[in-house]
Amino acid sequence: MREVRKTNCHFCGYLCAFHATVEDGRVVDLEPDPSRYPYDPKVLAGCRRWKMNLDVLDGDDRVNYPLRRVGERGANNWERVSWDEALDDIAQRLSKLRDQYGSETLASMIGGPHASFWPLHRFMNMFGSPNNMGIGQICWNPRIWMDAITFGWTIEADINDDTECVFIWGTNPAESDNSLWWQSIRRIGKSDTPLVVIDPRYTKTASCADLWIAPKTGTDCALALGFANVIIAEGLYDRDFVGQWCHGFDEFAAHVA
Repeated sequence: MREVRKTNCHFCGYLCAFHATVEDGRVVDLEPDPSRYPYDPKVLAGCRRWKMNLDVLDGDDRVNYPLRRVGERGANNWERVSWDEALDDIAQRLSKLRDQYGSETLASMIGGPHASFWPLHRFMNMFGSPNNMGIGQICWNPRIWMDAITFGWTIEADINDDTECVFIWGTNPAESDNSLWWQSIRRIGKSDTPLVVIDPRYTKTASCADLWIAPKTGTDCALALGFANVIIAEGLYDRDFVGQWCHGFDEFAAHVA
């Protein structure tokens, strides 16, 4: 039996959409799905990860179905069980642990937002455990809190024809983020819109910039305060917004001066 199913690549957090050709239960072909976000032919053409799916799915080291240990721990003996049997067994064990030790006996750890980022948060919440750990504590979460306490919920860069200048500060999306966002930055780089990159290193992103600013390591804060001083001193900020929403602006202005 041969059929085509909708699916997604899970090799990074963008989860690009694909059409998978399935034959007798095995994926034998994979093609990008242009009808679903975040399709971009340039991004997919430059990505080597999604093409690895066909080899990885049937790789020797991959576990494609539930296995249950047979015999002593460490003997490396396993038997195949059904998904229903495996899930029921896991649910029973977790319930027993919670009844005996409390819900906080369970902890989770995740490396990146691939297949189970938000569902994992929700599962841990419903189980009653706050012990959900991962890279978010040093990466995404601080950014969200920074945005929330300054101007509200986080926003993504909205780069369009009205954009007059783009700053990229301390990041190198040309080599680390082959996404639609970087594609829009590349389009800016080919237009009359100035692109400014702030990074001690001369990165591939810096090589695309109209202006590369290379502060000494550890002086980024002083540079940012200098920018703020010029913006305030020359009245380049939104006075109505500051008057309605900002607390401590006068103190901040005195500090940067």
